[in-house]
Amino acid sequence: PVPGLYELTIEEALSLETPFVVAFSAPGYCSSRLCGPVTDMIAQVYQQHKGVVGFIHVEPWDLELARGEGRLAFNDVSKEWKLPSEPWVFVVDTRGRVAVRFEGFVTAEELESAIGVVISN
Repeated sequence: PVPGLYELTIEEALSLETPFVVAFSAPGYCSSRLCGPVTDMIAQVYQQHKGVVGFIHVEPWDLELARGEGRLAFNDVSKEWKLPSEPWVFVVDTRGRVAVRFEGFVTAEELESAIGVVISN
């Protein structure tokens, strides 16, 4: 894990009124096989853009159920965001609105372009 992806909560990021990226991905319990590559890409883009925008990684699954019962069920945060699957990556603007969202695989170039949109506005 990249510690910088766990220093900020979504609530804190919204209160700062600065753009941020939030990634819902589960490399350990991924059902789509895309979470590992997406999480790795988020870590790479974070290294290049930390300090410019916030970055947050969220585990979408209820880990107690996954570890204890071997069953995948979305946790409360994922339910609040109404996620139907994983992974998802959202780029949020300074007003706290989702400017760009990606379902499934996203490239570093696509994410960097989305970040460019929110920091230029």
